[in-house]
Amino acid sequence: MKRTAPPPRPRGPAILFLLTGLAAVIGGGLLVVRPDGGWLGMSRALLEETPFGSFLIPGLVLALVVGGSQLAAGLALVQRRSNDVRLALAAALVLAGWIAIQALMLGVVIWLQPLVFLIAILEAGMTASALPRKDRRGRGPMRASRA
Repeated sequence: MKRTAPPPRPRGPAILFLLTGLAAVIGGGLLVVRPDGGWLGMSRALLEETPFGSFLIPGLVLALVVGGSQLAAGLALVQRRSNDVRLALAAALVLAGWIAIQALMLGVVIWLQPLVFLIAILEAGMTASALPRKDRRGRGPMRASRA
């Protein structure tokens, strides 16, 4: 019996992860370089209800954790690594968690937060659709029928 190559996955999810990761690394980097938030038009008043005196730590987390996980997921999807789907789902959850925690800590919703949360949901949905499905009896991955 011949082994067939897996069907190609759409590039859309990988591109979305890579663009989101790049945006997070750039945004976080700008907060690290200028922790007063000035380059992004953010006021330190946003941080009054948080344990942070500047945007330095949030910028590091945004660039390294959020951006890093998004870029790693995007690269894994492009390279079709064996753990690409799980890594992508984890990165989508990190992004959603980042936005949820940010909204709770700031106590205010900025227009960008719902948009980024929607992107996280879109990433998770697009990625989950690539997970192997089990047959109706709950056994193993479904196989293509022979025609």
